[in-house]
Amino acid sequence: MKNNPESPVSENDHQASMRQTFARNLRVCRHMRGISQEELANMAQMSRSYVSGVEKGRRNVSINNMASSAVALNMPLKNLVDPDFLSVDGKLLIEKDSLSTY
Repeated sequence: MKNNPESPVSENDHQASMRQTFARNLRVCRHMRGISQEELANMAQMSRSYVSGVEKGRRNVSINNMASSAVALNMPLKNLVDPDFLSVDGKLLIEKDSLSTY
């Protein structure tokens, strides 16, 4: 996707949005599974600090690490990258306050 001055969404905005979607879905699914960042990190062979950065949307995640995260959570990768996975009619299904990391 190239930056188009007529386009309302830049490539950087799109990439940041995708990172935030993955971050939110990873965090929520981890919480739903009842596992800590440390447990997810061990299962996916990553460091806890890396998982924390991913869940905050601060890391550009490789497809390999995305796949490892999905396997660790026992779910299809497509769920973790789908902006509508945790939404119904555009509304998030889980309270934002309950998404803090632990």
